[in-house]
Amino acid sequence: MNWDTKEVSLIVESNQNYYTKLQEAIGNELYFMVILYVIIENENEKEGRPRIDMTEVNGNEVYVSFCEAAGNEQKGWK
Repeated sequence: MNWDTKEVSLIVESNQNYYTKLQEAIGNELYFMVILYVIIENENEKEGRPRIDMTEVNGNEVYVSFCEAAGNEQKGWK
């Protein structure tokens, strides 16, 4: 996992609202990615500058690790 992907994962784990929103999207990968995009945008706006490079975030890695942590293991997409 690269830095941006790890950072997004840490942010999601530490924010109950983000965690809940993503948990609702388990099983719908496209919806999960939309929510993940919004989370990254929100975090970058808080900083006043892009802290997380969205092009470097591996959404599949975030999805799989999140699903495992949430107790609903998914394989992700190809």
